[in-house]
Amino acid sequence: MKKEIDGNIIELSINELDKCISFRDTPSKLVESINGGKRKAFAYIGGCALSIREEGCGHFSYFAVASDFRGNGIGSCIIDFAVKHFKNMGLETIRLHVHKNNSNAIRLYKRKGFVYEFDITPEKIAMIKTI
Repeated sequence: MKKEIDGNIIELSINELDKCISFRDTPSKLVESINGGKRKAFAYIGGCALSIREEGCGHFSYFAVASDFRGNGIGSCIIDFAVKHFKNMGLETIRLHVHKNNSNAIRLYKRKGFVYEFDITPEKIAMIKTI
């Protein structure tokens, strides 16, 4: 069941997410399914997964915006939503992991207040934001 949360932010259940081709596919890849004789279409523009992995800290993961839609503020909107969501839950920090070579994502995270925390692997870093 889809649930509108905050304007353009929609929460998808696992079953609905499975109807999308892939969490990271571009919007040009559209999946059509037949359900009770009615066509339903699902497209991906941007999204993330939010979880709590440790007390007091939200985790922001699986973040992506389809390449056709980057540079339009969608990523900022998703991050702002995550911050608001975790803050409303009473959490104090948000952590994320990002590949070191993903300079566009790192630049966005820094603009949104995330700072380097530590190296996870030679390829990945952790970033954190106090909320």
